[in-house]
Amino acid sequence: MPELPEVETIRKTLRSCLVGRRVDEAVFRREDIIEMPDDALQQAGGDVCGAAESFSEGSVIREVGRRGKYMLLRFASGGGWAVHFGMSGSMCRADNEDPADKHTHVIWQLDDGVQIRYRAPRRFGRWIMTAEDPACWLNPRLGVDALDECLDQERFRQILRGSRRRIKSRLLDQSLIAGVGNIYADELLFRAGIHPARRINSLSDDDWQNLYKATQAVLSEAIKHCGTTFDSFRDGYGQPGANEVNLKVYGREEQQCLRCCESIRKIRLEGRGTHFCPGCQPEESES
Repeated sequence: MPELPEVETIRKTLRSCLVGRRVDEAVFRREDIIEMPDDALQQAGGDVCGAAESFSEGSVIREVGRRGKYMLLRFASGGGWAVHFGMSGSMCRADNEDPADKHTHVIWQLDDGVQIRYRAPRRFGRWIMTAEDPACWLNPRLGVDALDECLDQERFRQILRGSRRRIKSRLLDQSLIAGVGNIYADELLFRAGIHPARRINSLSDDDWQNLYKATQAVLSEAIKHCGTTFDSFRDGYGQPGANEVNLKVYGREEQQCLRCCESIRKIRLEGRGTHFCPGCQPEESES
């Protein structure tokens, strides 16, 4: 968390105030969230925050993109930042007069007077500096975006198949298909009627069709409702998402299933809390 819908919501709500604007002043308050190339690190002489600020100041933002859970800030001069929000990150406009709290780690003052702040209470997020297009930096590390228009049903199946791993673990592997995290993996598996512990090689043709359609629908609907907020997620205007009311299994353990009235169960699956309905998602024998 944030997952694809939350990052897309931040991107959409900040795009209009970022694109075409110059970063007049950049303040990076924690060096442990910054990643940069070795040569830039050497030139910085140990001043990581200073190097990040120098790289940003004077740059004009050409585009605000996204891939998976990363937001991509592309500069007109080339290069930019790939921003990962970790478990609790958000980025939003702020009133210049309001003091920044201790969880605010990056502040950008734009040339039109707008201030953008990156906030992450749990500090698992990352700002990755790259002299090339940020998407190129991600290429060897990240799979195709879960909502990429080139990801049709057959390609979706080809990417995920060929394994005895459990389907939920495969969906969470960002090197295959990027953007699905714990919340939406549980939700889309419920929508598809597939038990999260099913092995990949046990899925039928109908299962694959249902899984692909569920992935597209669940993520798109969450974006429409501006993401899911349990605690710290906010959009670019500082507003919480409204998708929590649409969740069918995640966070609803011991409550009745809205479809069949069985009790939602929560288990640990390869270290991840996992929610499912035993009535709607029957567990089948492993192949």
